[in-house]
Amino acid sequence: MVGVNRSKACITCIRRKKGCDQQKPTCGQCRKSCIECKGYDRPRTFVNSFVQEDAKNAGDPGQTNLEVAFSRNLMRSARETSVLGLFWNSYFPNGKKLPQGGTITILGGLMHLVQEIYTADDLLRKTIVALSLSAIGMQEDPSGWMREKGRRLYGDALQGAVTLLQNPRRRQENGLLIVIRLFSLYEVMSALELIGDSDEQSLTWMTHCFGDAAIIQDRGPLAFVSGAAHRLFVDGRLHLIMTSLRTRKKCFLSDPAWKKLPWNEIKKSPKDLLLDILVDVPTLFEAIDIMSHCKDAIQKADYLECLYLEYVSLEKRLRMWHRKFSPVLIILERNIIVQDVVVPQILAAGHVSTLYWATCIIVYGIVAISLMAEGYGEECFRGKYINPAIFCQNILRIIPLFLHYSTGIFRVHLATPPLSIAMIYLCSLHPEEMKEEKAMLSGYLQDPLCSTMRKFLASMNPQEATEL
Repeated sequence: MVGVNRSKACITCIRRKKGCDQQKPTCGQCRKSCIECKGYDRPRTFVNSFVQEDAKNAGDPGQTNLEVAFSRNLMRSARETSVLGLFWNSYFPNGKKLPQGGTITILGGLMHLVQEIYTADDLLRKTIVALSLSAIGMQEDPSGWMREKGRRLYGDALQGAVTLLQNPRRRQENGLLIVIRLFSLYEVMSALELIGDSDEQSLTWMTHCFGDAAIIQDRGPLAFVSGAAHRLFVDGRLHLIMTSLRTRKKCFLSDPAWKKLPWNEIKKSPKDLLLDILVDVPTLFEAIDIMSHCKDAIQKADYLECLYLEYVSLEKRLRMWHRKFSPVLIILERNIIVQDVVVPQILAAGHVSTLYWATCIIVYGIVAISLMAEGYGEECFRGKYINPAIFCQNILRIIPLFLHYSTGIFRVHLATPPLSIAMIYLCSLHPEEMKEEKAMLSGYLQDPLCSTMRKFLASMNPQEATEL
């Protein structure tokens, strides 16, 4: 028996008796009318077909409630799967998961872990759906209902995290740490939704990073020796170090135990070894600030001598890293030529390269310059100093690789740190210095693919943002 033809239009267009273009995830008619598209999943009524021996049981309202709840759960699951599918396609470079091996070791595997466990963790599921709705909503939903739904889910997830943080057992689980990382990512990606003063965004992002650090410290270095926990630890070091650089306070990750114990079973990568150098810089920043406020001339001179020796040691380690691992860096003679498709292996090389160049800018362009300003002459830095301008130029030449459309939302992880360091360095110069590079950076920040990062960087570096 042939059934009645069912309309393929969305639920909203059926109710409004309008023609539907069947675009997904939301149809064009609904977007044009600025109304919520109810999607294409039809509510289903589950009918109990079993013969009931007891007429009283057949009329039990509890059974109907179970059927309705089951139907709603199925619809929710289908919609979540659809939204998440769109997000993964937009997030990963070329819409594909990162290949296993050296590439994922360098680029990070946070979302791979999310995909593996989110269905078994309600808070993680709610958080990744909130992130997905907000990200896809910015691309596909001019009416804003997806972003609004994402904001509500995000708020619910924040409340859920507060509750779980009170549970000592849950603080030891990877799921909660992943959720905190996704909170940080949400703050970066939701930048365009902020109106007016954006200081709140940077403060919220920093708060999530402090929470991340507190959870890691609470678990201890031996909790991150292998498996998913080790992956989470090594992937999260960079943004925790960036947080300490911003606060100019020593990072707990610079302690010997945190540099050694998590790698008891796994060999360090070139990126890991480079971060071992960068993680010591916040300690120097803190010492420089203490020295600059010292009123005693003799004590200040002692501080300065100790800082100079620390700088010499740090610079030596940086040169040794370059001698050993320079083959992993991208060699730039001119602006990089971006192909139609950017492969993950090139992104990995670009990530390590920009991380090295950013570290050089910090060491040579901030630490060394600070010591020179306090009285150390340039002759003390002969053979121990490189003009940081060349590293800034290299970063700017490679940024188009990260802003390429095929890089996906993943570009947020790759481009934000080096752009922030380049911005700080360029704005520390005289207005007439490196004008071409300043114009280049300003142009990148105006790229539509850089829109969320531009707002986030302005929140993190408000003074520098006004000078570009």
